[in-house]
Amino acid sequence: MKFITVIMLALLAGNLWAKSAADYLPPNADLDPSIPTPESLLGWDVGDWHVSHDKLVQYMHTLADASPRLTLNVIGQTWEQRPLLQLTVTSPGNHARIESLRQAHLQGDGPLVVWLGYSVHGDEPSGSNAAMLVAYYLAASRSATVEQWLDGTVILIDPSINPDGLNRFASWANSNARKVPVSDPVDRQHVQNWPGARTNHYGFDLNRDWLPMVNPGSRARISEFQRWRPHLLTDHHEQGRLPGFFFQPGVPSRQNPLTPDENLELTRALAQFHAAAMDEVGQPFFTEEAYDDFYFGKGSTYPDINGSIGILFEQKAIRGQALETSNGVETFQQAIANQLAVSLSSLRGAWALQDRFKSYQSGFYATMMKRAEKQDFAGWLVGDDGDPGRARAFLEILDLHGIEYRSLAGTHREGNQEFRPGEAWVIPARQRQFGLLQAIMEQRKTFADNTFYDVSAWTLPLAYNLPFTTVRRLPETDGAVESSTGYAPAGDAIAWIVSWNQLEAPALLQSLLDAGARVRTAKKAFTAQTESGLQSFRPGALVIQRGIQDEEKRDEITALLNEAALNGLEIASVE
Repeated sequence: MKFITVIMLALLAGNLWAKSAADYLPPNADLDPSIPTPESLLGWDVGDWHVSHDKLVQYMHTLADASPRLTLNVIGQTWEQRPLLQLTVTSPGNHARIESLRQAHLQGDGPLVVWLGYSVHGDEPSGSNAAMLVAYYLAASRSATVEQWLDGTVILIDPSINPDGLNRFASWANSNARKVPVSDPVDRQHVQNWPGARTNHYGFDLNRDWLPMVNPGSRARISEFQRWRPHLLTDHHEQGRLPGFFFQPGVPSRQNPLTPDENLELTRALAQFHAAAMDEVGQPFFTEEAYDDFYFGKGSTYPDINGSIGILFEQKAIRGQALETSNGVETFQQAIANQLAVSLSSLRGAWALQDRFKSYQSGFYATMMKRAEKQDFAGWLVGDDGDPGRARAFLEILDLHGIEYRSLAGTHREGNQEFRPGEAWVIPARQRQFGLLQAIMEQRKTFADNTFYDVSAWTLPLAYNLPFTTVRRLPETDGAVESSTGYAPAGDAIAWIVSWNQLEAPALLQSLLDAGARVRTAKKAFTAQTESGLQSFRPGALVIQRGIQDEEKRDEITALLNEAALNGLEIASVE
């Protein structure tokens, strides 16, 4: 009998810290029993295991089907074709007029808008696991507090910013879990094999991608951010170096100088609500002692230069089910509970401070216009460097960030640089998005406090190797931006030449080689008589001679060249 008892205790030990969804939530939640709990779909309590992305998606769909307070949109796909979800939570009456509310908000006369974003790093999973509880609470609670929030607020939930990484880590943590949790930090469950799950499919840190938007998920997210422009955006992370839970402000002297001082004041005001939430559950925390707010390409900092307040949360990383720390053994359930607590304190604080949040956002753009008027320049000129593909990629980024630009109407010289119509664009300083525009165009080299976590600035034209300059007076523009395409390659040309400085040239080369084409590379500069006259080409230019190609492959090679030209690549046909 004693032997059986020992076995039963061992089997139950893995669930010593298990908590139902109701156990996580405020005691006055008054939960609607018709709304499915997370455990009813998962088959286990939140925190017993790490939720996989497919289960997270399934539960969010289940909630949206069950509650008129929720709608679910797929705003994009990851590289591994996992859906990127956006859950919109508000009262049923607000859902019926959601577009008019959004338009009113953009005009400064609408509801409070709060964006909750979870787990941009896949191996920081407590945020995404907590997102299920946040969504459930907002869908199921019949408390006066929640109903008041939903009547006056539109809440946008991004339950997993990095689905590929989240799923990779859930697989690691779950496949290495024990029936009895192991809290030793060197246990296999706590130590991932390379490359880990922090990044996305291609090893890209998505928390550095809010400005350059290299990845499809980032583009989808920024499009939605600019479509809604929330008053508050939360960014839920984990960290392994420091004991306790962190929330912003970070070190005050390590804030980007382009961020208005009022942003820090509002962040401090909101921090009082997080502090109260942590005190209530007896959790240690710290603030204003670590982290910086320099690089506007992070999730918690991008909002700060777009009229919003961005808030970084850093939960002590547990990653398994339990971990020995300087504060004792901490559990994954507690990590999830902390992320839930600050999610709700964010909603509570934003609601209490909503007049200040709305006033700040309304005044932000006027402040940016005044800042633009004080500059000693009127805007910027950006040229294409002979590569419409690179220029087009740069302009697409401006479009996604809501930045205005125009085509240059006539040749303009600035210093030793010449910009020509059809190959250059004018970006006026006086525009609504001047704050973000200045952030991505300036070349700041000195700071009052030059201690950085990683990135201090990002000058976007330099990322595309495009020539640019400031101008004191705006040149004439034609008011239009047209997509550029190269000449259609002549099928009977002696040869075709592709300048290597074009963004899409390497991709074309790979396609040609895959098709069995024979491609030469110029070792020095040369000139050739082409369909548009005598042209000069730099070293590195690709030369595809028609006569040396296999007869049966010529049509395929011509088709590849035509497709590339239609997509903007300049291909010269040698006569």
